[in-house]
Amino acid sequence: MLTQNKQRLLIGILMLTIIIDIMGVGLVFPVIPEIMLSAKSVFFAKSATDTLRNFYYGITMAVWPLGIFIGSAIIGRLSDIYGRKTLLIVALIGTAAAYLISVTSFYSGSLSLFIFSRFICGFFGGSFSIAQTVMLDISNADNRMRNLSLITLAASIGFIFGPIITTLVGIFAVTDFQAISLPFVFGAILACINLLSVCLFLPETYKKPVHKVKLHLISLIFSFRVMFVDKRVRILALSFLMLQIGWGYYAQALPLVLSQALSFGQSAVGGIFIILSAGFALSTMWAQEKVLKRFTAKQAMLSIATLLSIIFLVSAIWLTIGMVIISAFLSALLQIIFYTALLSVIAAAVKEHEQGAIMGGTTSVFGIAWFINAFSLGPAANINITTPFYLAALALGLAGVFAYWHYHVKSIKSVSPTR
Repeated sequence: MLTQNKQRLLIGILMLTIIIDIMGVGLVFPVIPEIMLSAKSVFFAKSATDTLRNFYYGITMAVWPLGIFIGSAIIGRLSDIYGRKTLLIVALIGTAAAYLISVTSFYSGSLSLFIFSRFICGFFGGSFSIAQTVMLDISNADNRMRNLSLITLAASIGFIFGPIITTLVGIFAVTDFQAISLPFVFGAILACINLLSVCLFLPETYKKPVHKVKLHLISLIFSFRVMFVDKRVRILALSFLMLQIGWGYYAQALPLVLSQALSFGQSAVGGIFIILSAGFALSTMWAQEKVLKRFTAKQAMLSIATLLSIIFLVSAIWLTIGMVIISAFLSALLQIIFYTALLSVIAAAVKEHEQGAIMGGTTSVFGIAWFINAFSLGPAANINITTPFYLAALALGLAGVFAYWHYHVKSIKSVSPTR
């Protein structure tokens, strides 16, 4: 049993781990349009068409969640066998290596190496989910929700500071090469700092590792399917999938739209992501608690799905700088509330000993969703630069429909006579 002081220290280390991990993600996203779409790109000739650039932009954005989809299940399972700390160290080493491979690709001008580095970054991006699992290991029924909310807070802090650093790099970089490479160098440095803190201060919290068994790779990768076959949560899983697809279309298309339609540079794109991150933070620290105390999960999900769908639709139709700022802030704020409400309903629908598998499934579903919309992002943008926003509006509408369907089916079952 951990003493209160030791538990506080451990929670602090875990929050630092998540802040640094998410900072690395926030560092990179705003700079990818400059890497792939700029006339000065190290990967393309100036004569390269927008269609070609958009295609590879989509590929680059797709391989990261594909890595998450494959890696999260494998790393999560291995942490049950070899311990949380060991796999967290492995994940952080892999993440640092991925950032350095990205920098190497800039020097060599190798697009294939850059795409590979993004896949590796996603594959080893399991430090967040492992930290979340460690938090569950040290929590009890009384403090579990409070401790998990600290994880969300840490993620919000990290997502704010990542774009801030990228924006400052874009402003003060002496050369274009520095502007695109330094965020990845910072990402590697942050991963190494994170690695050092874990090695020095994080104890192993999982004292009963599973006996070593033969792992079936395909079964591990597709372990998320339990969410779609379990009658208790399968409709909710569809709602979660649509939520992630919708948010993924918006978040991944946003840098593309800013760069091509509004001629934003790296620093300006970073500024919009700071605004988006502020919406995340405000929701995590204040709005989400207020909304979920005043409204039921059903009311919150149905209302927010409708609002998000309208916001994305208006953003597609009325593409101005002011609308981009408003939609970025509001959509981030509302998405977190929907996400939290939906996860709580999913967790409450299953037994306590099943929650680990179900929560692991949600991470894989996130990877699937972001892979789907990232892979289709280029072709969609070639139709019209705002097409992904229309798709985001459609997906959020469907997320609300599936949430309503779940409660409708549940109400029918509650009034049906037992046989």
